[in-house]
Amino acid sequence: GGWLNYIAHGWPYGHLELVSKDDKVLDEEVKESRLESAHGALDQVSRKLFEPFDEVMELKMNFLFVSFFAPIMPIGLVPTLVARLLEVRSKATKLFFVRRRCWPGDSRILHQTQDAFARLAAQAAIIWHTGLVCIAYNPYLADWSPWKVAGIWFASIFVVTVIVTKVSAWIHRLRRRISRRWHAQQRAM
Repeated sequence: GGWLNYIAHGWPYGHLELVSKDDKVLDEEVKESRLESAHGALDQVSRKLFEPFDEVMELKMNFLFVSFFAPIMPIGLVPTLVARLLEVRSKATKLFFVRRRCWPGDSRILHQTQDAFARLAAQAAIIWHTGLVCIAYNPYLADWSPWKVAGIWFASIFVVTVIVTKVSAWIHRLRRRISRRWHAQQRAM
């Protein structure tokens, strides 16, 4: 398959020749232009398909990586951020020159899954971070019973979750209010 066949045999399509339906003789420039278009189409078809869902999943996995390992090694955020910035900047090159462009699809599923992912990732990060504070960074852990550690951990999770949920709801309300005002101003103009 695939790339081995391309390396062994080269370009998968033979020599292109322009054939006209009617017996019109075409100008050399027109022939060259049409042959160039055909080569471009065949070049596009021979590439691997660009998968937007895979790209979004990769970004989500990187976000989880950063959110879980930031408290363990905070200096690791800097090279990770630089790597992600370079990667995001190279996505356009990947889309336009390396991969075949896919047919545009509905983006609602990406937006809906992003919202659910963000909520679950925030909840998982809260559990992870409070666990690190209560267990790994606790000098009194040896003196506490396992029930006390678990109780403090779950109480901390509950308090932080309530705070994050309230702040998130406040931000959403504020965003909706600003959006309504902006739309009202646009309609008034």
